[in-house]
Amino acid sequence: MTVPNPYLGEVVGTATLIVFGDGVVAGVLLNKSKAQNSGWIVITWAWGMAVFMGVITSLAVT
Repeated sequence: MTVPNPYLGEVVGTATLIVFGDGVVAGVLLNKSKAQNSGWIVITWAWGMAVFMGVITSLAVT
C-alpha cells in the first residue's frame, strides 16, 4: 500500500474550495439564477462551508 501524495491533497482541497466558493458568488451575481441578489450573508456562509469542505477533502487524501 502506498502513501498518498500530500501535494495531491492540497491541490484537491484547494480546487474544492475555489469551485464551491466561486460557484456561490457566481450564483448570487448572475442574472436569471435562483440565487440572484441573495446577499452577502449567503456568500459568507457558503465560503465558510467551502473552506470546511476543502479541509475535509484534503484531510482524506493526506
